[in-house]
Amino acid sequence: MKKIFYVILVLLFIVIAGVLGFFYYKGLVFSTQILSLEITGPKTAKVGDQIEYTIKYKNSGNFVLEKPKISLYLPEDSLNEDSKTRFEKELDNLDPGSDGSITFSNIVLLGKEGEDKVATASFSYAPHNLSARYEAEAKFTTKIEEVPIDLSFNIPNSIEQGKETNFYINYLSNIAYPLENLSFKLDLIENFTIKSATPPSLDNIEWKIGTLNKGNGGQIQINGTTSSKPQSKILFSGHLGMWQGSNFIIIKEINKEVTVTPSTNSIPETTNTSSNN
Repeated sequence: MKKIFYVILVLLFIVIAGVLGFFYYKGLVFSTQILSLEITGPKTAKVGDQIEYTIKYKNSGNFVLEKPKISLYLPEDSLNEDSKTRFEKELDNLDPGSDGSITFSNIVLLGKEGEDKVATASFSYAPHNLSARYEAEAKFTTKIEEVPIDLSFNIPNSIEQGKETNFYINYLSNIAYPLENLSFKLDLIENFTIKSATPPSLDNIEWKIGTLNKGNGGQIQINGTTSSKPQSKILFSGHLGMWQGSNFIIIKEINKEVTVTPSTNSIPETTNTSSNN
């Protein structure tokens, strides 16, 4: 009996999934045939550029589209004056053959160089005399072509084993848009012990920078020693980013490899020799 019950349960699940899939597909085809939707914007952008997206729509069917609403879902890690992740606008009923467009401006994209940022436009509506509500979507991708921030390590190409070494992180913003809640994060450096830093850090991992305007910059000085073996390599790497809530958005990365040299304080090995008289 249990086996029969499970078989019936599985068959029922398949039927329900099939019905739901049919109506989803039907609604998807319906919304595609009735409404033409397109979103445009810049194909490339620099971090800090204020860009805009334009959403174009057209009623290609024979029904009046009632209570239409446009939504713009911003790319992940975007900035705008209202700190929103989504914009919505309700429209008047759309007659057959009618079209229009709406533009959303003053949006700033954040991310690393070469990263793709995807915006999504949504248009929801109810065809006249139908109770069901349908939705169409369109997407647009903008590639971040440049991050106008100078970020560099100032560190010797080689450091001596056991000897205290100073190195520096230099940063300068060339972005017109003010960057807030900035921090520099240093990756864990194998066999390297940080002795001190200016400005100080509570964990020797993150340095708070705060707000950085165009033309402003600064420097972080770090002092430490390495216990790595001579001729080995050490990788110094770090990330400049912004905090949005609990999310750290990386906008610039740097790294540099250095070589460890023998300590000048080490005692050279001696070889015992003997002579026969």
